[in-house]
Amino acid sequence: MDLIGLIWMLIKLVVVVNVFLSLVPVLVWLERRGSAFIQDRLGPNRTNIFGFKVFGIIQNVADVLKFLLKEDFRPAAADRILFNLGPWLVFLPAVLVVIVIPFADAVTFGGRTYTFQVADLDAGLLFIFAIASLGVFGFIMSGWASNNKFSLLGAMRSSAQMISYEVTLGLSVVGILMIYGTYNGVSSFELNHLIRAQGETLNVLGLFSLPKWGIIVQPLGFILFLIASYAETNRLPFDMPEDEAALVAGYHTEYGGMKFAVFFMSEYVSMVTASCLVVILFLGGWQIPWAPTESLLNHAGTVARILVTLLGLKLLGGPFSFTTWSLTKSTLTASGLSIEI
Repeated sequence: MDLIGLIWMLIKLVVVVNVFLSLVPVLVWLERRGSAFIQDRLGPNRTNIFGFKVFGIIQNVADVLKFLLKEDFRPAAADRILFNLGPWLVFLPAVLVVIVIPFADAVTFGGRTYTFQVADLDAGLLFIFAIASLGVFGFIMSGWASNNKFSLLGAMRSSAQMISYEVTLGLSVVGILMIYGTYNGVSSFELNHLIRAQGETLNVLGLFSLPKWGIIVQPLGFILFLIASYAETNRLPFDMPEDEAALVAGYHTEYGGMKFAVFFMSEYVSMVTASCLVVILFLGGWQIPWAPTESLLNHAGTVARILVTLLGLKLLGGPFSFTTWSLTKSTLTASGLSIEI
């Protein structure tokens, strides 16, 4: 690898990791406001900076400050080394798997090919499964090192759940590998290879064509993979490792401050990674249906003009939307109804 290639790889690494970590507060905000909307309540709406609430997202800033300033407590009987190491053994595998996620097809410019993934591995899918499975050691270590029965029970639940659903996760992609693993005479577990194989179309009774996506050729595999992904990330209804009613908080009961924040970030980064895998394996990845990458590259100027036009319309439409919401709020307030956003 020459100097330009090394610089390009470092740029991709910094951008990808920062994007994934930056999505954590966005997902937290969406979850809070979304659940509040579903349950007919307001959600976080009090925290503000000089009166600016920004739809409750300032609450995330307050949470970050709380994590940074909160006391770093450790039980007296806890194993100091393992207690401190546990959260990072959960966080590092969650972050490490993002280096093989492809975000676009390779582009050749100036005689050099640029890939839009940090590491282009032939065994990309196996790399994700192998590295992600290491997170269970962090859960076990954290629960055992805390010297707390609730933490240990939560760690055991978490390890049992992750190991059991990893079997389902692996078996659900066997059909995908059988269909897309060999494409154009080449067999590979590389993620871009699996995406390109989904770029073909399926002729349905000679009436219309459908993209040859994994969700169409393997619908049962998609359902199993999605359910197993929920279980792997400890999301409802698979939140037994953090059962508040029985285990206080599960394996991270004794953790606070930034150590708890590391567990928190790991869970949300894993959610983003699982979402990326669902898109890659079952929804065609970076491919656009009925629009081959070669055609898009050949008409790059037209595509760019369309995107710029759509962006301009969005920017122009934003003030109208905010004006409409402001007028609606003013009207409701004038009529005696007060709505707190």
